[in-house]
Formats: sequence, structure tokens, C-alpha cells
Amino acid sequence: MCKKFILFSAFAGMAIVTLSSYQNGPYQGGNLNRTGSAGSSANCSGGCHGSNTASTIVNITLSSNGQTVTSYTPGQTYTVTITGSNANNLPYFGFQASCVKNSSTSTQAGSFAASGTNPAVRNASGSLQLVEHNSPIAGTAAGSGYSYSTSFSWTAPAAGTGSVKFFVTLNAVNHDGTTNGDQPNANTALISEATTGVSEATKDVALNIFPNPAQNDINIHADNVTPGTYSLTVFDLTGKKLESKNVIANGSELETSVSVGGWAAGLYHIQLSKDGMKKVIPFVKN
Repeated sequence: MCKKFILFSAFAGMAIVTLSSYQNGPYQGGNLNRTGSAGSSANCSGGCHGSNTASTIVNITLSSNGQTVTSYTPGQTYTVTITGSNANNLPYFGFQASCVKNSSTSTQAGSFAASGTNPAVRNASGSLQLVEHNSPIAGTAAGSGYSYSTSFSWTAPAAGTGSVKFFVTLNAVNHDGTTNGDQPNANTALISEATTGVSEATKDVALNIFPNPAQNDINIHADNVTPGTYSLTVFDLTGKKLESKNVIANGSELETSVSVGGWAAGLYHIQLSKDGMKKVIPFVKN
């Protein structure tokens, strides 16, 4: 790792980074906001670590009580989890993250909190908060490479805020004190504000998918549904809609499938909705 950190982004705004002379975090090391959100400096891929690389895979998920969500309830606290992987011998990583209102503003959305000292929350210029590593974080050996994971808390903003965007940059590093061999990448995650008014009849809908991870087809099964037409949508982590169709339930169960064979490997979310009810479940495409 080197004297400039690298930004890697993996669902408003968030980013991640690792460095050598910035081993206590880019903001703490004087390199300020490198998340890629509006108003930030160029991310690490424009500095000494080189360009972002597909060799490093990074994902961002928002969860509540262990369940992944793609929308937030105002004022509720969620767990933000950043995961990544690299097939090479890069046993450490660093990151920086931010969350802003809409996708093109630099206005803080919600608030971050971290337990312990690594990662750490930094108060940047204005009201913007950044989350970053406080020291290089060790990955976990996975085959010939390594996997990476870190998490922290995020409390959603007030009602009426609308969609928010997380910006994340993650740098997989060899921890040798130079930039040679370091491999950063970046990603974003768009999270919408949840709607209200879910009917009592649809609150207990149970959504299940299999297999997970999937390679070709994924089967979707829902229990406790009411008869009618449901909307089934599949999103990637940027909020892009990849599949959308209507599914009819004639009784209390619903079954359908989605072909994912031609999609890139990564994390996706399936959403089933009807009459204000939304059920979301993540799956991994190998």
C-alpha cells in the first residue's frame, strides 16, 4: 500500500479505501473525502494505486434484524455490511464510505455509528460523515485469494428525505508499504424511502428463493399471499432493474422462476410487491 489510498465501491452515497501511509484511514491521514460522492476528491483509482480493477469484487448491503432491505424506514437503525473478495494474495483491505441525499448532492443522509475503533466514523467538512478503516483490516483466506468484510450502523434520515445513495471504495492490498500490486474497486447502492400503508392481509407474506447462490435459473416461492397479480422485480446493487414481470397467485401460494444465466456474478435483490406490500430477498449469482 502507498502514500495514497485506493477507492473501491460496491446500495444515499458510500465509499471505501486502504492505504499505507494512510493506514489509519484517508481522512485521518489528511486525504479527506475520497468516497466518490459529490464534492469529494478524485478517488484512489486516480492516484498511486492505479485504476479500479474487476479482480476486486465489492458489495454493499443494508439489513435489519438479519434481513437484507432495499428501502429504509425513516429513523430506523440498520446494519451496513461491506463485503469483497480477490483471488490474489492480498490479505488486507481498507475502505472509506459516505451516504448522501439523492445521488448528486454532498448533503449527509442519516448518521453513522461504529462499535469499537475499527472502522471509525469521521466528521468531514460541513455535516458530512465518513466511515473508514482505522488500521488495515485483515481478510480471510478463501482458496488462493481472500475475502473481506466489515460492518457498521446507519440510522436512516427523517421522513420525506427520499432516496439516498451509498458510495463505497475498497482497496485490496498486500500490506508491503508500497502501491505495487494493490487492487482497488468501487461501487454504489441506491436505497429508496419505504412507502407506508401496507395492508394487514399482506404483512405475513413469506418469500423464499432457491438455489442460492444460483448459476442458471432461480426459483421463487411465496407463502401466505392473497389471490391477485403481484409485481416481481430484480435489481442489482446500483438499483438498476434487470427483470420485471407480473405473477398471478390463484391461492395462498405463488411460484415463478427467473433465468439469470447471462448475468454477471454478484449480489442481486428480488422484490415481490402488491398493494403497498414489498418483500425483498437477496441472492448471489455465481
